[in-house]
Amino acid sequence: MFGSEQATYGYDGNGFASKTGTAEHGDGLPPHVWYVAYDPEKDIAVAVVVKDGGHLGEGATGGQVSSPIGRAILRAYTGTEG
Repeated sequence: MFGSEQATYGYDGNGFASKTGTAEHGDGLPPHVWYVAYDPEKDIAVAVVVKDGGHLGEGATGGQVSSPIGRAILRAYTGTEG
């Protein structure tokens, strides 16, 4: 899961572990995208799902759209900056 975090948009060397993905739900429709992560040094985990690819539509991935949201939640809880 650490390697997955390193491949996400905006990765900055944090110690979070994560996994991203997309969920297709119909022909010609943008995918739902997701990000789950935790900080192994703190007692926190997050899951973020963005329906219909958010602002990126059909080209969306969890690493592009959902990971910055989840990372912001983790940073707010842990008091770290990105």
